[in-house]
Amino acid sequence: MVQILCQVMNFLFGIARNSFMKTILCLSLILSLCEFNGRANDVDSVAKTNLPASTDFVKYNREIRDACKWGACTNGIQLGVGIWGLTPFTVQTFLATTNSKGHFGPTPAPHGYRLGLSLQDADGKPVKRTKTGDALCIPVGWFMRRTMPIEMMRGVYGIAPGVPRRYDDTFNLLDCFNIETPGTYTLFIKGSLYWRKLPPPAEIIPIDIPETSVQVSVMQADLDHYKAVKVNVEK
Repeated sequence: MVQILCQVMNFLFGIARNSFMKTILCLSLILSLCEFNGRANDVDSVAKTNLPASTDFVKYNREIRDACKWGACTNGIQLGVGIWGLTPFTVQTFLATTNSKGHFGPTPAPHGYRLGLSLQDADGKPVKRTKTGDALCIPVGWFMRRTMPIEMMRGVYGIAPGVPRRYDDTFNLLDCFNIETPGTYTLFIKGSLYWRKLPPPAEIIPIDIPETSVQVSVMQADLDHYKAVKVNVEK
């Protein structure tokens, strides 16, 4: 843990330009550690990937790296996808950097505008998204590009070396696609980050992150259980 913390601190102080910025970045690190502690307690050790609920910071990050399927790298950034959590079909997304000095600058769009989701069955036929899935894949249009500088001013966004950072909220695969038959499916996820080019007027420049795919096996028992739980919730 000490080694990772040293890497993170060197990364943060390397990009900070003054003492005020260094203070802000230190506070961000403390908040990230608090988030890690909460996330570690949420991990389900009996999920499909059998990811242990580790409370060791170094071990936790290594387990995240090993449990995720990682896509190709662009601009030193890659997107990781893992399926574990409160349900067997809880999808987790992370960003990681291959840059030894870390990554600082580009910012994700607000939640709902970050992901591109698609699903194919074993024959390569697309599976239709639900309204819940569509709500996670809203295109970044003119209005969002105009208001995104406000989102970017909320804080500093960085990815420390060796420390995967959560990209978006978790979601249930069965909530997002109309899966009606058991089988092996392939989930494709695409992400993006955005630069704010200055001086004003600010210009928003997208950076596409290469697509990541992961296979998911769905059994009839999974579908029956999901439908039963959904009926009980609706009652």
